Amino acid sequence: MSHDKKKDYQIYRMPKGMRQVHRDYGLWICHTGSYSAPVDGFSKCPERYFEYFSISHCYDGGGRLWLPPDQESDIKPGDCVIIPPGQVNRYGGNGTLYVEDSVCFTGPVANRMFDAGMIKCGIFDLGMSRKLLRVRELASGPSRDEQLEANFELQRILFDIWRRNRCGGSEPGTDPVLLLRLEIMENPAYWWTVANMAEYCKLSKDQFRRRFEKHTGMKPKEFLDNVKMRRAAELLSDSDLTISEVSERLGYVDPFHFSRRFKAVIGMPPKQYRRQFGPAGNL
Repeated sequence: MSHDKKKDYQIYRMPKGMRQVHRDYGLWICHTGSYSAPVDGFSKCPERYFEYFSISHCYDGGGRLWLPPDQESDIKPGDCVIIPPGQVNRYGGNGTLYVEDSVCFTGPVANRMFDAGMIKCGIFDLGMSRKLLRVRELASGPSRDEQLEANFELQRILFDIWRRNRCGGSEPGTDPVLLLRLEIMENPAYWWTVANMAEYCKLSKDQFRRRFEKHTGMKPKEFLDNVKMRRAAELLSDSDLTISEVSERLGYVDPFHFSRRFKAVIGMPPKQYRRQFGPAGNL
């Protein structure tokens, strides 16, 4: 980071370390991180710009974004902030912690996506699940294949953001409850509460419950249990994961709790289900 004395901006310089695989691909994930920024981060953040693209996913807390000349917007959980190179900005916690996963990237591929309008500056819906964690995990790996997969995963997320937001938050005629259902099915390990499901759909709790039951024929908790247990049944029958590993994969801290819920939804304990439908030897 350096200081632009002429404009009085802080500049976040491009780091070093680009490998040949990044040059060949045309995309380099140059930094990733997970942070919990202070509650006064927005007020203390200087005007600044980056020499790379930055995406920050706020998955807890909240904050505020400022863009010149005088545009301010609130950031809520599930939002991401995308800042292209050279864009003056400041954002951070605004009376609450700003809890984020972030990815910084650069290269001709990113530039072309920006020129095509697939990457834009501002606040966009990304959903509640921490999608950038997978990018971070892959980008930290030493192998060429991991670097390529990290690039591909980042492009997939950027495409998803563009698709979600190209028509003002959803595609024409798309109900927010449908988008929520897709989000739940895509990320079955995430523990939703009725409160954050209602917030996701921009409805009151009572309105959300009524609309959700109308769409699915199930109460929200019942739907969540069904999604988790159907996914568990797939893993038990199609993978070599142990029952404890399946439980952990679906977000359960206690495998006994998982087993009870599995029996209640599927009609038999996971051990019995594995014996009947799954590969042997991994109970």
